[in-house]
Amino acid sequence: MLRREAIAAWVETATAVAVRLSSNDEVEMLAPHGVADLVQLVLRPTPTRRDWPLLRQRTAQKRWLERWPHLRFAEAEAESQV
Repeated sequence: MLRREAIAAWVETATAVAVRLSSNDEVEMLAPHGVADLVQLVLRPTPTRRDWPLLRQRTAQKRWLERWPHLRFAEAEAESQV
């Protein structure tokens, strides 16, 4: 599996990001779903997974909401706009 495909299949979009320093001292970033969710502190499953229960389970296990209380679930945003 190519790196891009592997990262694209991660559970949440905000963590589906890889960054490295190249041999030329240039920063290289791979973000198949973009970085908007990461920057905006939004949690949503990747299109590959679409697994809200798994995302909520991982969020609880990793205690992300305790560490970063400004995180929010994208589905909550969608519900509030209805």
